[in-house]
Amino acid sequence: MSALLVAAIVFVALLGCAILGTYLRERLPPQHLNDDSKHLIEISLGVIGTVAGLVLGLLVATSFGTFQSQRAAVITISAKIALLDRGLAYYGPAAVPVRQQLKTTTRRILEDTWSSGSGSALDPASSGGGAQLYGSIQELDASSDTQKSIKGTALGIVVDIAQQRWLMYAQQAAGVSPPLIIILAFWFAITFLAFGLMTVRNPTTITALVLCALAIAGAVYLIEQLSTPFSGAITVSDAPLRAVYAQLGR
Repeated sequence: MSALLVAAIVFVALLGCAILGTYLRERLPPQHLNDDSKHLIEISLGVIGTVAGLVLGLLVATSFGTFQSQRAAVITISAKIALLDRGLAYYGPAAVPVRQQLKTTTRRILEDTWSSGSGSALDPASSGGGAQLYGSIQELDASSDTQKSIKGTALGIVVDIAQQRWLMYAQQAAGVSPPLIIILAFWFAITFLAFGLMTVRNPTTITALVLCALAIAGAVYLIEQLSTPFSGAITVSDAPLRAVYAQLGR
């Protein structure tokens, strides 16, 4: 389910509960909305609103942390690819095919991850590029101490890149738990129902409720978007990897 659809469902649900509350206000017996009842409702709203607000803020912060982690991982992988290419360049003419293979693998990652918008290339098992690259480096005939050193370092870098990709894949697969979003929406739905009970329905109050529902739906949208940083409107930039790709093989 897309982030925009989830946010739209939350918005409609909250606004619907608020409107339902205004209708209930007109139909409930007066003693149900006396001063004592309103005081209890206000206390309940404070408790639910505080808990819901804390959880909402925590989810936004967690999702932003995931987004930043994926962004940092892309920068790290880009730097390691550049370092690997430079090392292979010093290795000599025998490493030219391996450098070309590295460039091809990098292009495939760019195309699969950002062009498709699915982030499928985060799965290291989705293609054999990394394993083939490791095998190609392993097959290089290192005849000098310098080449042996470069070969060992290059193999270590390939392993580091694979490890980073597995970490990125695991982070994206985790995502945000749907039941948590549902429970959060339920808490806010109760709050909006109470808002409706405490409010006289008129254009001003309806406008305020709409804006409030939009704000919460917007926060849910951010949570969903930041949790999937390679698809949707808010994505991790591919600029670091594209900049490195342009330098590969030179």
